[in-house]
Amino acid sequence: MKKILFFLIIINFGFVNAQGISGVTTTEDKYSNSVRDLITDYIDNKFELTDFISDDANITVVGQVLSKEQYIQGFKIHHKLYTDIKFGTMFIDTTVYNEAFNNQVWSHLWAEWSGKNIMTGKVSTNWVNGSYKWVDGKIVNINVIYDPTELNADLKRAKIKM
Repeated sequence: MKKILFFLIIINFGFVNAQGISGVTTTEDKYSNSVRDLITDYIDNKFELTDFISDDANITVVGQVLSKEQYIQGFKIHHKLYTDIKFGTMFIDTTVYNEAFNNQVWSHLWAEWSGKNIMTGKVSTNWVNGSYKWVDGKIVNINVIYDPTELNADLKRAKIKM
């Protein structure tokens, strides 16, 4: 019995002292609000708040590595294809991770994008996931994932090359 009790205490001690990745997640912090502002800037086709993005940020959109300028120009093209661009359902949060993840700060966007095709009049929707890593008040890493099928067809139809 003593061996079983000793074994259980040792196992419990291991779980109590485990250093897993954890963090504090918020939704109304300066980082989440900055991502929200960037989305509003995109919707309004202004792109005035891109100073939040580091000039040498690592940017990947649907598997394509882009420069900051390519990222901005790519999203500006949406306004040549669509009107009434908006995000219906949208959730943004930011997690400040613990030392096990180097105290990194990441904002995450989950949203349903929609826009009305200028050529066809069809309203398209697409779920989008974006992740934004922050260092010293700047976004240094962006990952955006969405299904590009309809956008690629619309670009082809409009004879726009990315």
